[in-house]
Amino acid sequence: MNVLKKSFGYALPIIVSYLSISIAYGLLCAQAGMSAFSGVLSSVLIYTGAFQFVMVPLIAAHAGALSVALTCFFMNIRMFFYGLSFTKDFRNTGLRIPYMIHSLTDETYAVYLKIRRENDYQVPDLMFGTGVMSQVSWILGTWIGVMLGSVIPFDLTGIEFIMTAMFLTIICDQWEHSDDHFVTLSSFACGIVTLLILGKQKFMLAGIILAIILMVLRERRGVHE
Repeated sequence: MNVLKKSFGYALPIIVSYLSISIAYGLLCAQAGMSAFSGVLSSVLIYTGAFQFVMVPLIAAHAGALSVALTCFFMNIRMFFYGLSFTKDFRNTGLRIPYMIHSLTDETYAVYLKIRRENDYQVPDLMFGTGVMSQVSWILGTWIGVMLGSVIPFDLTGIEFIMTAMFLTIICDQWEHSDDHFVTLSSFACGIVTLLILGKQKFMLAGIILAIILMVLRERRGVHE
């Protein structure tokens, strides 16, 4: 019971943000003609947040499977680096490790770091509880959004900014709790440079790749030193 209560405390900020954002995602699904089942299923199996918002218009535009898959891969490749931070913690969750990998998002990553920093024991259980509660709130919000969108017309102009606002909140939180700002500053610089060179329609993928290259080079330099 103590683990469940503490997990809820850690998950609560994510739940609050996920409910509002996933309702917006559900509305987007309804506007694109997706059923409640399809929308909820995507939040159960895909559960990638930002890519889900990108995926809906891609599917609506009948984009090819390869294009969708590559977009998903490059938008979420950062999760590989996130996962490296929790190799030992996730291994200690036993049979729950596949779900722990699946539950890793930008938001749970930040909270998992906090859990590990503030607890000497029960870390795997707290991470698991937090991950489950967070995804349940995302699934619930998606269902609510799809159901609302199917009966009430909404003007979704500007709804894409909701993910930008969420990421800004995460960045501010990480900035306050970390002394190393290389990742934040280098990613910002890569985004600006590729935006100026390639334009707003093509900069994202190039910016992500460039930022990943910089981080890999930095890690290799750290290992050799």
